[in-house]
Amino acid sequence: MPHASHTTNAPPLSGVRVLEDSHTPQARLAGLLLADLGADVVRVVIHDDSASPCTCCGGNPVHHRGKRRVNVSATEIPGLAESADIYLTDRPPGDLHDHGCSAAAIADRAPGCTHVWMPTYGTTGRWVDQLPPDNFLLAALGGVATHGPSADGSPVATTIDLIAPVHAALGATAAVSALVGRARGRHGGAAVVTGLHAVSVLMLTMMVDGLDSEVFNPGSARGPVPSWRGYQCADGEWLFLAALTSPLFIRALDALDRLDILTLPGVDGDPDSIRISPAAATAAGSALEHHFATASRDQWLQTLHEAGVPCAPTGTRQEWRESELVTELGSFTTAEHPVVGRIEMPTIPLTMDGNTWIAGGFDDEAALATLGWDKRGARSAEHRDDLPLDGLRVVDLASYLAGPTATAVLAEMGADVVKVEQETGDPYRAFSIAYLALNQRKRCMSLDLHQSDDHDHFIELLRKSDVLLDNLRPASGAALGLEPQDVARANATITHCSVTAFGTTQAGARLPGFDPIIQSMSGLALAQGGDGPPVVSNISVHDTATGVLSALAITAALYARFSRTGRGSRIESSLAQTTGFAQFDEFTSYAGSPNAVVGGANFVGPFFARSLQRCADGWVAFAAADRRSDAPLAHALGIATPSDAVTADISDRTVDDAIRCATDAGVAACPVLDREREMFDEFLSANDFTQIIDHHIHGRMAVVAGFVRWDSGTPRLAASTEPGTHTAEVLAELGIVERLQT
Repeated sequence: MPHASHTTNAPPLSGVRVLEDSHTPQARLAGLLLADLGADVVRVVIHDDSASPCTCCGGNPVHHRGKRRVNVSATEIPGLAESADIYLTDRPPGDLHDHGCSAAAIADRAPGCTHVWMPTYGTTGRWVDQLPPDNFLLAALGGVATHGPSADGSPVATTIDLIAPVHAALGATAAVSALVGRARGRHGGAAVVTGLHAVSVLMLTMMVDGLDSEVFNPGSARGPVPSWRGYQCADGEWLFLAALTSPLFIRALDALDRLDILTLPGVDGDPDSIRISPAAATAAGSALEHHFATASRDQWLQTLHEAGVPCAPTGTRQEWRESELVTELGSFTTAEHPVVGRIEMPTIPLTMDGNTWIAGGFDDEAALATLGWDKRGARSAEHRDDLPLDGLRVVDLASYLAGPTATAVLAEMGADVVKVEQETGDPYRAFSIAYLALNQRKRCMSLDLHQSDDHDHFIELLRKSDVLLDNLRPASGAALGLEPQDVARANATITHCSVTAFGTTQAGARLPGFDPIIQSMSGLALAQGGDGPPVVSNISVHDTATGVLSALAITAALYARFSRTGRGSRIESSLAQTTGFAQFDEFTSYAGSPNAVVGGANFVGPFFARSLQRCADGWVAFAAADRRSDAPLAHALGIATPSDAVTADISDRTVDDAIRCATDAGVAACPVLDREREMFDEFLSANDFTQIIDHHIHGRMAVVAGFVRWDSGTPRLAASTEPGTHTAEVLAELGIVERLQT
């Protein structure tokens, strides 16, 4: 398909053929990402297809941007796969085998094609073939609803689909990783990327549990933390204070001239107490509420910005779309759609060597005879037991969440990730169990990049590495002698990815930021809050989605290097760019486009038959496509049909009984995951969701187990590390002995 680009450079996936057999937004968005990066994506539409379409998809026409469409029978898919590099499918397990589209069947017929399977739920267990594909149900089963922004600990429905963008980027990354493996003579066989794998990334630092000792768990926090919440100002406007760490919170209190808050009863001089003690959080939060109400939002933003404290105004989606920052980032574009007319839509949230590619066309119909695909031959692989990125070294110079998520994904694909920290470690180590979950498959070394010898050692590390990922703002990179030209001078073949909050444009280059800041500025917090105060989700969708998208861009650059150019690439990604993709449907606008969902406090869903409801022994999720199911569901439950209200009293029924009634009414339903013992839930355990790691201080920790399953190879063994655990080991590999001798 034709591409629009700022230059004439070819997209990194030029020449790659993708056969997309999709029924869900996540698989379709995965195909869109591959198309925007240059792949020739052909979507198959099967006559009399038995696979259920997703009830939450909404039919966004932009999901098919840059693709061609062919009408085929199911029996023709294996033959088409002989001419493809990637077969991307989201069929449920039983349907996959019935159509002869399993990994084994495709490998037998088309050994040169990589099979990427993206089922909505998992690969086994009660629900995988019983439920229609719907991320509202997956959010209930997988813990996303359980950890929503609730004031009382009850589950919450989000106004956007948090799972689809992460699942899409993860599936696309697995596909491109396989291409990298094939280009390097590695095995590029079959990958399974389930919806629960996407939940694992999304909930990476939220679904954790200390088994031997009590450790602060970000996922267990109930109610707002004073350093990490919204405040209403004297003019009625809202801002979000994002002082994540104790030093940042102290800096914020100093700027606000309210250090006295540290002396309040319950706080008692310990800033960490506000995250642990409800009494301390209430006292400090109340004091700050009254203080912020004494001046306008702009006054407070200026005060906090001058002190270097991350914070942001709360705004609407329209204000975000029209902002100077978003204009400079080029986050949106327009095109003419053959059916719906002029359409405004998000661009791909990545730049590579200054380019942002957008595939042209929308689901253009093609005939099999005119595809122009010749058959691909089988490809030899010298290392058939390897993971696709085995043998590649990735240097992780990032802290906190977004950047390290990218390298965590690359580690799952087989890369050797070396995390470089200052002597005292990544500041995120303050959250011990979350840090462990995020960095479990990485080696850690300590270097002081302000010290000349250590800086030289770091440059030597870059010379012998394939990827550098950092989250340095431009001024910080310049101060460390690590501007893009410095990195390229050290290694012309390295892929250098920088992850920032707001990009490197004039409007955003100096701004620090965290996920809630983007939620607040982009309109997501106002949408979740509805008619009430803005509500920021506990789940860091921008951090995680930015991380996985960065991993996708890195693998695409590696593929271009190994298959065609022999050169490195410069990649930029940001949380600000990602929000367009994270809210893809909400930021897509055309004549007749559906209205975005609006939430409220403790939001349970848009209507009764698509909501979370309390039962006698837990919570149940109903997932009808529209309100027409309200009356049949209410009748089956033996209650009056709710009028305008979403919530109904079914507290006399058990969850299993409510599911049976919903099934009788033709409404899909499932239980909502119980937060207690969530890491050992039967369905999650059947899908290998959890693993136990011994932390070097706190003992056994339950964390998520992985983001992808390959048909060969295993990633590095998960382990807890101290700062500098592998410094000597890595320096020895570099041949640097003087540091070892001292």
